[in-house]
Amino acid sequence: MTKLIYTPDDDVKVHEEGAIQLICRAFQSHESGLPEWLKNSSDAYARQDAPEHKRVMVVIFDYGRKDIKPSISCLDLAGMTSTLIEQYFRIWADPEASKAGFKLAPVQGGHGNGGKCYMTQMFEDYALVHTVKNGRGNRYGVVSGSVKFGYIPDRRQGRDFPVTNLQSELEKALAQIRCPLNILPIAVREAIKITDGFSLVTGIGPKGYGNRIPANHLIVNLQEHPQMIRTLELCKVFVVVNRELFNQGERAYPSLDPPHGRGGGT
Repeated sequence: MTKLIYTPDDDVKVHEEGAIQLICRAFQSHESGLPEWLKNSSDAYARQDAPEHKRVMVVIFDYGRKDIKPSISCLDLAGMTSTLIEQYFRIWADPEASKAGFKLAPVQGGHGNGGKCYMTQMFEDYALVHTVKNGRGNRYGVVSGSVKFGYIPDRRQGRDFPVTNLQSELEKALAQIRCPLNILPIAVREAIKITDGFSLVTGIGPKGYGNRIPANHLIVNLQEHPQMIRTLELCKVFVVVNRELFNQGERAYPSLDPPHGRGGGT
């Protein structure tokens, strides 16, 4: 067979928004999107080699009220810097996204698409991450219908702003989704005292739910989702539903791996 001789173009043209929308087709539901947030948090702990007692997460469902839109959120105590946001989080389809520069990190893997796809597709208003690490805070997000993320309200005010009191900053972030700090499980409140960061990812106006989020259904989905098994085993995951601890503050376990009498880790 004759070998083809040709001169390839210097670059590859891609319609960016079209390509991203194609990538995101697999995450057009809350059932497929929410687990991605938790997996990302688990990987953040893995990159930092966080000890077991620091690996806590809280999934927060708020039904809202007349003047406040409902929301779905995920809190971890790993945190992100602006460098991590700009070099890894904001980049689509990066095969090294989950490692974020930590070559030997025991992460679950991924291209950094699922969590962002969920943020861009499944919320009527907007989605954002309010994060703090090492005394610096960042607010970074996207409006509904867009795939272009940015600092909130702009780069000057939303990037690397000083945070002198992490707990106060977290209280302020949680207040936006009607979740008082003092209702969080003891394991989470204890971990807050010794952490140097947090990330609160929130979507405002979950699509398809109106003012009533099917929290029980989504919790069961998390426990049954195949990609959640390792996250639920490695991390203590708690749930808050409309300002109340779910299941009396017991941690969630994968339904395929029942606790067999293990303690709840409150």
